Amino acid sequence: MHDELAEVAVPEIWAGVDIGKTHHHAVVINAQGERLLSRRILKTMRPSSWR
Repeated sequence: MHDELAEVAVPEIWAGVDIGKTHHHAVVINAQGERLLSRRILKTMRPSSWR
């Protein structure tokens, strides 16, 4: 195993989530403001099932 760390270019991206009562929405954008991902996510899990 090597002790040296490899240098790699890591893209700058940002992710955001909007939490709603019936569904959620997730979006990911890059440094230029281009939308890379936009998804509506249905809320299917109830707090009583988190145990």
